Amino acid sequence: MEVAKSWLQELIVFDVNTGLRPGSELLQELKWENISFEDSVAYLEKTKSGESKTAYLNSVALDILKKRQGNVGNGKGAVFGYSYYTVRAAFKRACKRAGIEGVTLHTFRHSFGTRLIENGADIVTAKDLLHHSSLEMTERYTHPDNKRNRDAVERLVQKGSGAVT
Repeated sequence: MEVAKSWLQELIVFDVNTGLRPGSELLQELKWENISFEDSVAYLEKTKSGESKTAYLNSVALDILKKRQGNVGNGKGAVFGYSYYTVRAAFKRACKRAGIEGVTLHTFRHSFGTRLIENGADIVTAKDLLHHSSLEMTERYTHPDNKRNRDAVERLVQKGSGAVT
């Protein structure tokens, strides 16, 4: 993040907090006319599946949108008026400067899914928020780890339901 341009930092933080697909959803379909600040949602008309979807916006994502309000983007109503190729090239340059390999813009969707689970969301909720058609696909995005598994087992004791009498 430190070596990325400020506009790219903003885009990354937004994506990590929404889980939108970086090309079609984030850069093309996220339009001002489809954002409801009142309901904290963005309605995307066309997605990878060809169906519309609702993206829920947390306070971080809403703050970014509020800062960008009035930005005409690419003249087509897009919130972020950058082409996918511009963003991808800037991201590659930032990764190279930071010495990071094996990361793509799509990695932030995985981060979103993993963070959902780490913060207590169940797998079905993660599936719904990522708009996956199957739990198997969501499992690829949520990257379980041993600490989370240990913590889940320990919570049985903390809730008082782990003791057998």
